[in-house]
Amino acid sequence: MSKLLNNTGRQIPGPTTANVITLFARPHCPSHKSYVQQKITFAPKHSINHYIAYPYFGVHCSPNRHKLYPSQPAPQEPYTEWLLRSRRCALFADVTGLQPVKRSSKKIHQWESNIRAGYSVDHASIWISSTGSVFLLNEPYQPLLKNPTDLKVAGFTHIEIPLNLSPYCGGGSLDGNAPGTRSYLITGPLCQTTCRVVL
Repeated sequence: MSKLLNNTGRQIPGPTTANVITLFARPHCPSHKSYVQQKITFAPKHSINHYIAYPYFGVHCSPNRHKLYPSQPAPQEPYTEWLLRSRRCALFADVTGLQPVKRSSKKIHQWESNIRAGYSVDHASIWISSTGSVFLLNEPYQPLLKNPTDLKVAGFTHIEIPLNLSPYCGGGSLDGNAPGTRSYLITGPLCQTTCRVVL
C-alpha cells in the first residue's frame, strides 16, 4: 500500500489495518509461457465476511493465492475487472451503510419476482440497512425501463447509483471507457420506509 504524504513530507495516517483485505486473482498467461497472478489490497470498514454475500464479490479471486488453479488453457487477459469489482462492492457498502444478504425469505423472492415481471433485471443482489430496510441492487446492461414512472406506479422507488460507486461496472476498462452496466437501488412494498440512502 502506498504512503500518503502531506506538504511537509510527513505521512498522513491511513485507514486502519484491522480489516485489510488482500485478494489474489486466478493466474493468467499473457505470454503463453509463464503465469501471472494479480492481487489487490484495500482497507474497508469491515472484515471480508461483511461483503461476501454480494454474488460477484470474490469471483475468480481468493484471499488464499494457493487455492486458485490456472484455467486450462489459462486466458491471456487478466482478471482485473473481478478484483476491482470486489473493491467497489466494499466501497458501495461502506458509503451507503448497506450490507449484502442472501435471499433468505419467500417474501424477498416474491418481491424480486414482482420487479422482474416488468423491468430489466440483471446482476441482482439483495441489500439491507441497519434498520432492516430491504433493497434490490439491480445492475443491468439494458435500461431499467423505458418509462421510469412505471416503477413508481407499481409501488417501487429507485435511484441510480453514480458510476464511481457502482459495484458491478460490467464491460468497463482501465482505459477510462465507461462500463456497459448501470446500477439501480430499488425498494418497495416489502420495505415499510422510503429509500433513504444518501449518495
